[in-house]
Amino acid sequence: MMTKILPMIAAALICCTSPALADPIVITGGSVSIGGFLGPFPPFGVELLGSNTVLRGVTFNQASRFITPGRTLDLSESVNVSTSLSFGPFEQTVDGERFTDVVLRGTLDFRAVPLVVPVNATGGLRTPFTMSGIVSLFVDPQHPDERVLTAQLTGSGIASIGLGRDFGNGSFSTSGMTFAFDPPAATPEPATILLVGGGVCAAFRRSQLRRRM
Repeated sequence: MMTKILPMIAAALICCTSPALADPIVITGGSVSIGGFLGPFPPFGVELLGSNTVLRGVTFNQASRFITPGRTLDLSESVNVSTSLSFGPFEQTVDGERFTDVVLRGTLDFRAVPLVVPVNATGGLRTPFTMSGIVSLFVDPQHPDERVLTAQLTGSGIASIGLGRDFGNGSFSTSGMTFAFDPPAATPEPATILLVGGGVCAAFRRSQLRRRM
């Protein structure tokens, strides 16, 4: 009897498991905004665009801080993203599959290249970042067993932060931060590298022959 029941239980568990994409989705466009000391109040916008993927939501993260010239600044942040009954949208597209009436939950981990704040900084600062994250779609976030999809995300781009000099004491207050995604840089194919390398070698040999003549 048990030999018949166990396979049935295993099949039921597999059917109830949330599907997860094997490969991370590369985010090549959109942005994530975070407020600063002088910025607006949350929620802030989130838009993640990739190949056949459109994810939109909000974040309530806020990076309030003061910045001192000459000090190292790290814009790395861990950002929670979501939708809710009050803050949609409720339609998302992941890897070409469209989901309606769903709620999004996830965390995006931004790792920015540290930079030194210049004394004469005006307007804002920019630095590259890389991002990794994971998002899930739910029919009802109060019931985790109703999760319909989980996807890993990756991407890179430029992080920027707005500055405003604070009360004449030499420090800066922030007015908001944005992580804007860029398409990945194209990697030259091996054949292209060989052609370029061969051309450089040929040009070098010709220059050496001309010198001998």
